[in-house]
Amino acid sequence: MNATSNRRPRIRPERTWLDLSLTTAALAFVLASALLAIIFWPKLPDQIPTHFNTAGEPDGWGPRWVIWLLPITSMGLLGGLLGVIRYPWVANMPVPITEENAESQYRLVNRMLRILGVIVSLTFLLLVTMTIQMAHGRPSIIAPWVLLTLIGPSIVTIVWYLIAASRA
Repeated sequence: MNATSNRRPRIRPERTWLDLSLTTAALAFVLASALLAIIFWPKLPDQIPTHFNTAGEPDGWGPRWVIWLLPITSMGLLGGLLGVIRYPWVANMPVPITEENAESQYRLVNRMLRILGVIVSLTFLLLVTMTIQMAHGRPSIIAPWVLLTLIGPSIVTIVWYLIAASRA
């Protein structure tokens, strides 16, 4: 926790239907990645792809238990984002937080974190799917450009937040 967060107002903005929808989607993607790992665990070979090159082809292999690292990492990242959403005054923000702007700034940072949570959990779901497909010797139905295109929305989300925060 930084020194300025100790002086910030400690309020939690009300959640909207959009906030609830984004959180639900992110949690659903994390759950889906864990369910895929559970369902396909008995059918996975001893060695599965653990890394992919820019063409989407496996270039690293490891033991099959590594499949669990994807949903676990996704859960951890989403848990961290949801923790900051619960206590938005601990987040680093590009503008000074005052009593007057705290609610709008917290709402903005929470929205950004929820959107990023959806993108991150969807990315891990796609990675689990791609890993399972390629572990079975099938070409991935998820082209490498699909994963790369998730970077674009992340950047757009962060730029949107920075602009919105500076205007609020």
